[in-house]
Amino acid sequence: MVATRKLRMVTARMVVVALVLGAVLAVLSVPVAAVVVQLPRALDLEWEWLDEWMWSGGARPYDVAEGIRYQRRDLPMATEWEGKRRGPFSEELLRSYESRPSMREVTSDPRPRYARIEIVGERGEAAVYGVGWPFVAAFAVNTDGDSPSIRGTPMWEPRLFGVSWRVPYTPRWFGLVVNTVFYGSLVLGLMALLRWWRVRRRVKRGRCGMCGYELGEGVAVCPECGLAARPNTPRGAAAERVD
Repeated sequence: MVATRKLRMVTARMVVVALVLGAVLAVLSVPVAAVVVQLPRALDLEWEWLDEWMWSGGARPYDVAEGIRYQRRDLPMATEWEGKRRGPFSEELLRSYESRPSMREVTSDPRPRYARIEIVGERGEAAVYGVGWPFVAAFAVNTDGDSPSIRGTPMWEPRLFGVSWRVPYTPRWFGLVVNTVFYGSLVLGLMALLRWWRVRRRVKRGRCGMCGYELGEGVAVCPECGLAARPNTPRGAAAERVD
């Protein structure tokens, strides 16, 4: 009974620690992602291929819906959605869009729910910048236009090494929860692997796999925690629990 209870406590403690560390890593993925995106320009790396890949190559074609143009740009560990209204589209302009393979017309807003910032009035613009990995965990909104209903969200802008870093901090809870589970699962797997290695090491040294108590020759049950060895296994091999 003692061994069973102790094993359950160890397992529960590992799960709790893994989830806590997973939450910490999920939060840390936000500033790390923001730094990764801005690092090339902050270091003045004028590499045409890098700039093309990060800021142009990841751009999706424009989607046009109800006089608004939408664009998505996929960056390393970040996503940027842009919506622009520059007055009603003329028939001539719409026809010119049809001739471009990069443009298409949609019937609804193609942006995900967290990025759906309403754009009203004759002129308006909203850019939603989300960071985090593997899912967007925080975002910020930059707006421009004549509509009082459009509101942006602030960003943390620490200045380090002479560079101002833009870090969004408005949480996207779905992304935070999923990232927490993702990182927590990785941490739990590493902890389980480490524990398995420790148990094997104890067993090979003739100790109890549960508590590390040194077992004497022919001792089948650990006198410290009550864990028993399976028949036909090396001395001290922990497997069965004595209730």
